[in-house]
Amino acid sequence: MFARESDTPQSSSSSPQPQSPPRRETTGGQPAPNRSQGNGEPTHVGAGARLEGRITGDTDVTVDGTVDGEIRLRRDVTVGKSGSVKGSIEARRVRIAGTVEGDVKGKDVVEILPSGRLIGDVVAPSMVIADGAFFKGSVEMTGTEGS
Repeated sequence: MFARESDTPQSSSSSPQPQSPPRRETTGGQPAPNRSQGNGEPTHVGAGARLEGRITGDTDVTVDGTVDGEIRLRRDVTVGKSGSVKGSIEARRVRIAGTVEGDVKGKDVVEILPSGRLIGDVVAPSMVIADGAFFKGSVEMTGTEGS
């Protein structure tokens, strides 16, 4: 499940490797799936799952279940429509389609999608609040994106 495929090409005599299902782009206000670059598949907290504690690392994370705790990543965090986070989030990009109760820091951008709810303060160089989204908190705009 967490294994990483080899970067070297396989010879034609080796058994075929299972293919990942094609990823879909944004559909009807849903966030596009996260894509890790060179660090394996994104981590997914599935609907119905509950995780308590801290999530850290260099991968993308999608939350469709519940996280009670802190998320600190060098990559992207997506909170899906059924997702809930109670705690702070710090990541490169944060997309919220579900509910977040806690402060959010985005290195590049924080985006609250139409179904998203954020109760907490935001620190980021760019913030997008879609029509229909709920936000209660303050915003501190920092330098340019990526700095």
